[in-house]
Amino acid sequence: MKLLIWKMHRVGLINEKDPNKVCKAVVCDVTSKKCMYGECEQCQDKVLPETKNETLQDVNSFYNRWVTKTEQRKRATDGVEIKVKVMSNMKVEAKSTDMISTFQVELPDFKQHHYRAYHQQAQLAALRAKLSCNECVLVIDYSENYLCKYASETQSVHFGALRRQLTLHTGVLYYRNRANELICESFCTISESLRHGFT
Repeated sequence: MKLLIWKMHRVGLINEKDPNKVCKAVVCDVTSKKCMYGECEQCQDKVLPETKNETLQDVNSFYNRWVTKTEQRKRATDGVEIKVKVMSNMKVEAKSTDMISTFQVELPDFKQHHYRAYHQQAQLAALRAKLSCNECVLVIDYSENYLCKYASETQSVHFGALRRQLTLHTGVLYYRNRANELICESFCTISESLRHGFT
């Protein structure tokens, strides 16, 4: 969505290029769940004002879009053919009217995503602010199938499934010390296991 907004601004279809300002332009309050989920009666039908340049309507252009593709690869350990999903940045050719209609279709999901990100950050900030000395906040995430890089690589590493993959488990720990200062410590563990299940 961010890439589409940037392109629409660049070709002169909309005035805003910042996704945060785009959300503010179509809702009453970006911190309100009702507004961002399309439940507010005052702004549920509000759309982003477009520029009225008629010459832009039929001009062919393109924008970049992240898409998930399925690829066939050989597993490095035993050579068995497997299907993997990869994200790739793809050029999409579209007229200005197509970009506008795609934007309008994807705007509700984008607003909801924007609200969830804001709400999570606000809750984390509130938890850190009222943290007592006998409590901690732990934020954990993981990066699956992280590709390793070497300081010096042979040409064959660049092709196929020869590049080694790992799973990174990252975490951030927030706590208060005896002087009541908020301390932040980050850590990461590395695992050779690429299994995504719980068993």
